[in-house]
Amino acid sequence: MLASSFLVSCSGDSSSSNTPADLTCSKPTTNAKTARSQIVGKWTWIQTETVGRAGAVISTPKTENKTQGLNFKDDGTVEILENDKVLITQQYDIVASASAELTLTYSNIAGVVSTFALSSCTQSIKLVSIGSLQVTTIYNK
Repeated sequence: MLASSFLVSCSGDSSSSNTPADLTCSKPTTNAKTARSQIVGKWTWIQTETVGRAGAVISTPKTENKTQGLNFKDDGTVEILENDKVLITQQYDIVASASAELTLTYSNIAGVVSTFALSSCTQSIKLVSIGSLQVTTIYNK
């Protein structure tokens, strides 16, 4: 799930009759400094939707019988959590591209890098993978 993905988080959440507020983001920031500030803190996994040829499968803490989370710190590290225990700590960075898109990268001590496109919200983040399967994961602060 941490392979090359898009991370979308938003500065203002909105809701509609069909979509819970924690699944939407109306005003993503395009400023890397703002995104670095907004992303710091502990994020709790809400759900993952995996879409492939056979359709969509939704996983939640209840269906998987576990919790997951991310804990971004000011020192440029992110802890990957499962059941409130740290599985791994990685370095992260956020940079802005010329097109005003933000990119988040994780790198571990073995040099493995995971890259995400990033938008930033105060109360929710969304990771969208790239590859043969589309994997969208929602976290709330």
